[in-house]
Amino acid sequence: MGDRIRRELKTLETMVHIYCKDEGHGTNALCDECRELLSYSKKRLTTCRFGEKKKVCGRCTVHCYKDEFRQRIRLVMRTVGPKMIYRHPLMLLGHAVDMLRY
Repeated sequence: MGDRIRRELKTLETMVHIYCKDEGHGTNALCDECRELLSYSKKRLTTCRFGEKKKVCGRCTVHCYKDEFRQRIRLVMRTVGPKMIYRHPLMLLGHAVDMLRY
């Protein structure tokens, strides 16, 4: 696993944790639903056929998520994305660079 995938995994994990806590699902630990989403998303990311040269998932031509999980992760991204500016600006910057690069 390369640096880019590791960085995306960390960003994904951070966003799901923020979402779960802000939505009142759990306290410090993830609720079952968010834990399931994170586990599924990690599996999809680590087994991506494009590897380190992948586009960001929202711009990918191959949608490998099941519809249920795709809707859930999109909600997480839409909800937490704007908050990342204040909570984790460097993570957001890394993601923005990936969006432009690939």
